[in-house]
Amino acid sequence: MSKIYGYAKLCMYCGKPFEAKNKNAKFCSNGHRVTFWKIKHGVPLPDYTIRQIKNRIPSKIEKEIAEQTRQLQNVDEEIKRNKETIAKLTIEYNAVKDSINQINREARSENKIRVIRNNTIVSKLWEKRFSLYDFRDENVNSTMIMLSDMVNDRESKVQNLNEANEKLIEKADEINVLINKLRRGYNIETLRDEGKLMSVAELLSQETQTYQFNNNFNNVFGSPATSFIAMIHGSSGSGKSTFCIQFADYFSKNHGDTVYLSIEEGTNVSFINKLSQNVLGSSKFQVSEVRSPVKIREMSKSFKLIIVDSLSYAQFTEEDVEEICKFHQVTGTSFVFIMHETKGGTYRGGTFFEHLSDIFLEANEGIITATKNRYSAKENLSEYNVFNRKKEV
Repeated sequence: MSKIYGYAKLCMYCGKPFEAKNKNAKFCSNGHRVTFWKIKHGVPLPDYTIRQIKNRIPSKIEKEIAEQTRQLQNVDEEIKRNKETIAKLTIEYNAVKDSINQINREARSENKIRVIRNNTIVSKLWEKRFSLYDFRDENVNSTMIMLSDMVNDRESKVQNLNEANEKLIEKADEINVLINKLRRGYNIETLRDEGKLMSVAELLSQETQTYQFNNNFNNVFGSPATSFIAMIHGSSGSGKSTFCIQFADYFSKNHGDTVYLSIEEGTNVSFINKLSQNVLGSSKFQVSEVRSPVKIREMSKSFKLIIVDSLSYAQFTEEDVEEICKFHQVTGTSFVFIMHETKGGTYRGGTFFEHLSDIFLEANEGIITATKNRYSAKENLSEYNVFNRKKEV
């Protein structure tokens, strides 16, 4: 019998087929178990719950699984009944066998007495007694025949039931195979209904929202999704912060609200000088010194772009950055993280941050290049020169 046998169930509340973890399961979820209890005990239900019960229309696959599950349960019940009958017949069989053995023991004992008496017959009285024993032997023989017939009958019935159960088990396995095949289609259907699954054709037909950058920012960013993660690394003085200030200025004027988290320099004179040198016209982006991962996640609800300068000074752990990156998918916010290189040319976090990012940029003497970009092939990218920005605008 297959492992799944006995675990295919129909929910007593909604009637949906489900794969139970144990044979005693009756509901596809705890919520349905509670609702069923409320209905049974007359507890009032919300209107939307009643509408769900009345208006729910099962799909074709669900109906087929439900029908096969009912057949499987019927087979299961028949096997159980046969097993109960076999158990009763086995008890009767053993009782009859015990009776036969008891009669045999008594017969052997009486035969011994008859042999002794036969050797010492001296009168007609003993002959009369022998005739009584002969009459008793005839009764014993008829009883033994009857008991033997009963034994044979029980053996035959048990054998037939065992053969019937073997066939039923084979049938149950066949139904299980069919249910498993149907369940795969049903699971796919359920995922599609819940919006967790779509076909390639549906995905390709969807309109994707991307940024169309210009002013040479497209040379390194390409046309990314509206919630991208970018990281830029380079040695001190390589142009990382200058590039990010220029990008914050451009993005805030063309695509939406932007905040620059100046964690490393704060709002001191050096940072103010960078702003004055790289902001064209009136600035639109905001500046903050917030460095708490929790507050940054909250900020992402209000801004389309957040630039963190820098990860090294913020002292974020890999888990902090990962949580921020996960949260951006909910708010649709893009992030740019600045990272410092060590004297050996490496950066903290190694390949972890590179794998986490959609776009990975490298700054070298004012030239920004993309070493990784999920939105554009390398041959379609070039470079961005932070020192030539004003001439290009």
